[in-house]
Amino acid sequence: MDIKHLDILKDMKSKGVAPPNELEQYRNHPLVAGLNLTDKEFKQYLGVILRMIKEQTDIENNPANNTYFYTRLVRNPKDKLEVVSVPNEKTYQLMNIKSHYLIRDFPERLLNTLLNPESIGKSIDVTKKRVIRYYLDVLKNPEQSKGAYVYGNVGIGKTYTSIALANEFAKRDYQVAFVNCADIAYKLKLGFEQPNSVNNDLVNKMKEANVLFLDDIGAEDEKVWFYNNYLMIILNYRMDHNKLTFFTSNLSIDTFSTKLSNLMHKSFNAERLVERIRALTKNQQFEIIGNNRRY
Repeated sequence: MDIKHLDILKDMKSKGVAPPNELEQYRNHPLVAGLNLTDKEFKQYLGVILRMIKEQTDIENNPANNTYFYTRLVRNPKDKLEVVSVPNEKTYQLMNIKSHYLIRDFPERLLNTLLNPESIGKSIDVTKKRVIRYYLDVLKNPEQSKGAYVYGNVGIGKTYTSIALANEFAKRDYQVAFVNCADIAYKLKLGFEQPNSVNNDLVNKMKEANVLFLDDIGAEDEKVWFYNNYLMIILNYRMDHNKLTFFTSNLSIDTFSTKLSNLMHKSFNAERLVERIRALTKNQQFEIIGNNRRY
């Protein structure tokens, strides 16, 4: 759409002159025609109309344009015109994903990470392919699926692929909590000096989320109180209510069980906690093998 008439339009607006016939192309543009503008409204919103059309033309000429929001003229329920900003499709998706996180212990820049080759890459290790294949199967039928326990060395992509799955769930309007165990233990400890409602809120979000991700379990710097007073309660609730729960760790379940048993002096709680992990995952355990990609 040619916008060479911008100065003419602005001059017309200032003088209150009716639009000439040659400018009806703007009035009849698909973004404008449905508004059924009066001559007065057309003159009043000339600048907005031109901006709308220019943005539309720019995106048609350059689909890769990074315009996150578009200008739109709309009629509100009272039949008054309003100028609003509308997110483009990708921005809307990111906003929607973000809004479905009850807790999110990863950077905002990773919200666009999904279970697709663009995010994960086409050339990946066979062990990671098995994990991704299982995650995709879960997405097909979440209500009939169990979680998973994924382990392996540091820096091989356990957290990254879990974030991709978490975003896929959020994209599908599930309420998600993605929790780094060391971080949440630190937050809960800070909550000791604050009203009980602070910690209760965190715990309730982890209990109630449709899908919970417990990232890097076993790296909580040997906090027995975290396992006894919080994690046991959370996992017990989620097991009883059949809620999807996923774990990542540097340790296999058996190794984590041994560590926990030694840490808790072979108490019954250590065994109970591990049994809840096995129940929530139906003992579905995946090891990812590979080199540290962080350096």
